[in-house]
Amino acid sequence: MSSQSYDTQQQEVWQEVDTSDEDWNELRACRLPANLESKAIELKAWSRQREVRSIGDLLRALLVLAALGYSFQRLAMWATLKGIAHISERAWRKRMQQSAVWIAWLLCELLSVQSTPSWLQTGKQRANRILLIDATRLRIAGGTGDDVRLHWSYDLLSGQTQEVAISDRHQAEGLGWFKLQAGDITVTDAGYAVGSTVAIVLKQHADAITRTTASHLRLETEKGERIDLKSRLKRQPYGKARHLMGWVNAPDGERYPVRFVAYRLPKEVAVQAQERKRQRLREKRGKNFNQEFVWWAGWILLVTTLPLESWSDEEVAQLYRARWQVELVFKRLKQGLNWHGVSIKDWDHLSTLVQLKLIVWCLQEQEQLWMREQLCQLIQVPQRDWDETNLEQDEATGQWVISSWRLTQQGLQDLCTLLRGRWSRHHLQQCLPRLGRYLLSRKRKKRIHQETSSRSWLIQKMARLMPFSAA
Repeated sequence: MSSQSYDTQQQEVWQEVDTSDEDWNELRACRLPANLESKAIELKAWSRQREVRSIGDLLRALLVLAALGYSFQRLAMWATLKGIAHISERAWRKRMQQSAVWIAWLLCELLSVQSTPSWLQTGKQRANRILLIDATRLRIAGGTGDDVRLHWSYDLLSGQTQEVAISDRHQAEGLGWFKLQAGDITVTDAGYAVGSTVAIVLKQHADAITRTTASHLRLETEKGERIDLKSRLKRQPYGKARHLMGWVNAPDGERYPVRFVAYRLPKEVAVQAQERKRQRLREKRGKNFNQEFVWWAGWILLVTTLPLESWSDEEVAQLYRARWQVELVFKRLKQGLNWHGVSIKDWDHLSTLVQLKLIVWCLQEQEQLWMREQLCQLIQVPQRDWDETNLEQDEATGQWVISSWRLTQQGLQDLCTLLRGRWSRHHLQQCLPRLGRYLLSRKRKKRIHQETSSRSWLIQKMARLMPFSAA
């Protein structure tokens, strides 16, 4: 029985000397796992060389696809210009499909080797990790707006992503997506159920701070009687926090002791929050709505397992307010990696592309961490040539402020430049014969190409007019 034969000889590579290639090789050696190539062979991402030069070039091409938002056709053109491979966009699509398991392994490896920055305090006095946990929705072109969910764990102390889980819209938020360590403190919003959250953290010897609402929380005494929260809190002054000790029921049937922290917003802030709540309820339910919801809008209700001796009520409320930092991470992530440009609808391809974008984000975080450490050393002794009018300074502390937004933009820009590389006009001219397969298309049978037909007609028209204009 005959079988299709493949030419395994490496084709002539039209490649210029590019300094970004050296930077890419250095990035592979320093920031990627040492067993990257052996795992690619083991996980079937690399079975035959065919036209792709190496495993490193395959990974670089897939990262270019994710970081720069290329289509598979543009990726094929880029690979031709870089001398990596001269294959069709369909072949690149198959390459990404075959590399799905390898890409998932690489993402897990990058997240598992996150190092603690040198500028953080070490020792028993510091908590292990302050994990801001939340989920964000990703929308693809032509989608519903909730096509992909990223379940995210972000360490506030180190400024690094710890874990990411990918799911569709049918998977709910919860701490079950993550592995906690003893001493961790998780901070979550009201989307996470109190009972299950408390049960998970206590079983893993961690602690939790989670926001809740009065209508969803059943706080009980040790005997099982329900505590009336409003009667206990209605005389509390504005801008103050207080706590109640109680018990909550978990889905596993157990009861756990917790501290309920109620922080009443300052009067001006509370009135504004209540007015916004009243307007939303009026738009949604008309004139008849529950006024209890409006009253509770002036409060921040938290449930925590942290001991009162180490964390006061005000400190618990202050730590919860820091949860907003994970929302800013989502904003930087979506703006920097152009999530709204994703148009793949096949779930397997889509999840692989999301994992590739997350790998790019992890590499950017490593670069951002290095720049932050360098800046922390510089701002201790400000340079004389700095233009102080262009530097951000905290009015409360008088200290210089490092902008995470600008660090992210610079890190992503540098990484994209490194991945893409560059080439000269002469090199582009040499590659044009090969680029023709991507830039040219066959003549259509049923429909004419209007631009080509118009140009052809105008050329003939101008040729007939030339003798008259010369006369």
